[in-house]
Amino acid sequence: NNTFVLLYGGNKLSSSALTAKVVIYNRWGGKVYENNNYQDDWDGGNVDAGVYYYTIDVEGETSCKGWVHVIK
Repeated sequence: NNTFVLLYGGNKLSSSALTAKVVIYNRWGGKVYENNNYQDDWDGGNVDAGVYYYTIDVEGETSCKGWVHVIK
């Protein structure tokens, strides 16, 4: 993928009426990206290749966390 795309119920979250807050952290816990209304637009261009951790809060629905591997 060229951007970090969120799927919710098998569909792109950005094409739904739901709002998602996305925060991405480096391995030391430093915040490298944050967006309160994420639209599938983070491409990892502001970071080096490596593993990053994220939290996602879908307003009124759910929260999750995981990791994404940026390869350049």
